[in-house]
Amino acid sequence: MSDTQPAIIVVGSINMDLVVRVERFPVPGETVRGRSFITVPGGKGANQAAAVSLSGGSVSMIGRVGNDIFGSACLDNLRSKGADVSGIRIDPDAPTGNAMIAVDAEGQNELIYTPGANGKVIPQDAEHATEAISRADMVILQFELPMETVCGVVDLASRLGRKILINPAPAETPPADLLKKVDYLIPNETEAERLTGIKVQDLQSATQAAENLLRQGCKQVIVTLGSQGALVHDGTAVTHVPAKKIEVVDATAAGDTFIGAFSVALAEGKSLVKAARFGCAAATLSVSKLGAQTSIPTRGEIESFLED
Repeated sequence: MSDTQPAIIVVGSINMDLVVRVERFPVPGETVRGRSFITVPGGKGANQAAAVSLSGGSVSMIGRVGNDIFGSACLDNLRSKGADVSGIRIDPDAPTGNAMIAVDAEGQNELIYTPGANGKVIPQDAEHATEAISRADMVILQFELPMETVCGVVDLASRLGRKILINPAPAETPPADLLKKVDYLIPNETEAERLTGIKVQDLQSATQAAENLLRQGCKQVIVTLGSQGALVHDGTAVTHVPAKKIEVVDATAAGDTFIGAFSVALAEGKSLVKAARFGCAAATLSVSKLGAQTSIPTRGEIESFLED
C-alpha cells in the first residue's frame, strides 16, 4: 500500500450484476419487455473497494469468487480499478455471487441477490491479512457476508486498534455487542429502520434513528438519505448534508460510492461533515450513469462537482 494514500481494507462481497432496464417493474405473474441488458461487476464490498480507489485511496479487498468466468471478470475489473486483489480467494465449490437487477424509467431498482462464494468467506480469510489490516487506516465491512464472519473480522480489527466502518446492508439485525465496536455506522433509511424500529421519513426521524444507534453503542452514525443527502451525528452535534439535484439514471451502488469516497476523505483528515459532503458528491454523480462500478466517479470528477 502507498504511504501517501489512505490505506483501506474492504472485507466484503464480490458479485456479477445482471442489469436489465425496463419501463416499469412487472407485477407478480406479469412479463414486461426489457429495453437493454448488461453484465456489470458489483457486490457491495467490491463496489466500495472500487470507490475507495477511484476516490484516491489505496485499497485491498478480502473476499471470495467462484472458479468461473464471472469470478475472473470481477478480479480483472478490480485490478483495473487499482485494487489489491491478493486477499481474494477463488472458491473451488461455490459460484461467484450475483445480483439480478431491474432498473425502471425513474432510475429506481429492484434486486435479487444470490451470495454464492460470498457465503463461504470466513474470519480466517481476513486473519491471513493481519499484517495489512494492522497498517490500515480503516476496515470496511457490509452484511452481504455471513454474520459470524463480520463479527470475527470486527473483533480482529478492534484488537488491532483499527477504525471500523460498517454498512449494515442488506438490512439485518446484528448481535447486540457488534455495534459497540463500530466507529462509523452508515445505514440508509431502510437499514436504520431495521436496526432501530424507527421509520425514517424525514430529518427528524433520521435524527431519532441515529440517536437510537448511538445509544446502542455506535460512536458515530451517518444515515444516507438518497436524494436528500445524509444526516451526520457525531454523538454531540447533528448536521444535515444536502445533495445536489441531478437527473437520476440508475441508483445502483450510490450508497457504496458514498462509503468509499467518505472513507477516503475521513482517512485524509477531513472532518466528519466534510467527508460526508465529499461522499454525497460522489454518490450524486454515480446515479447519473448506469450500473454499479461503471457509475463510480473519479476523484477529479468529484472535486470538480464540488466546485460547481
